[in-house]
Amino acid sequence: MQEFKAGRGYKWLFFCLNIALISLIVWGIVDSLISNNLVFAGLCALSLIFFRFGLVSIFRYKIIWCDDFIERVSIRRQRILLKDITIVVVENQQAFVFSPDARLHISQEISDRAQLLRALFDKLKGTYKTRIAGDPFVISHLLNTSDEKAKVAQTYGPGATFDIVAVRLVEKRWLVRELEAHTSRGVYNVAYYGRGMGYECVLVNGKVVDKKNSYFRYVPEFRFMIGNLSAVIKVRVWPWFVLRSLTLEVDGSQIYHGS
Repeated sequence: MQEFKAGRGYKWLFFCLNIALISLIVWGIVDSLISNNLVFAGLCALSLIFFRFGLVSIFRYKIIWCDDFIERVSIRRQRILLKDITIVVVENQQAFVFSPDARLHISQEISDRAQLLRALFDKLKGTYKTRIAGDPFVISHLLNTSDEKAKVAQTYGPGATFDIVAVRLVEKRWLVRELEAHTSRGVYNVAYYGRGMGYECVLVNGKVVDKKNSYFRYVPEFRFMIGNLSAVIKVRVWPWFVLRSLTLEVDGSQIYHGS
């Protein structure tokens, strides 16, 4: 069994914030009693109880990971058996574990969240029928271990060469496009993802190959490799956040253009 607790910075920040609010509420209760405002004093007392539970949850909050279950401990305990997990949704700062009758939240306050999710994925992989969904960049970062990198390098090698035969659009969603590139070495899935919180990325076969921050504008160009061939995706986005055009170039030749 392994415990993943909330970070110290989070604990003490919210502890100080709660103490400040509790002090303010106590002052409000005393002032209301002096001025005979019993209704306001009662509301302040209820708020005091609420913040007391908040302090308890801050210092109790942790995720317990075991071989056959995952458990969230806060004011109350919530446990999901690994065999009952149907989907794990990974977002930029948090994750959710779903079973048919429960949902467990892994929030950003957990200091070793990435380590916890890697351990969970390793346990679920090949053993349980679980689907992983959510932010493709975060998922790729969690799954892209050194063993997988070595495996890819061994399969294709540094001198692998092939030609792009055909490219077709396989999925079109808001600020997301997925292309299928057919080569003599196999089929490659190339995806542009423009819906990240402050970033955009390009993925090849589910692995992030180029990621750029985009706080104030959309990045117009992404450079990456498909095997040993250099590739460029050029993106144009309308001011109302709709994809205007997407172009894929491989070895300097344009092989796809669409909206």
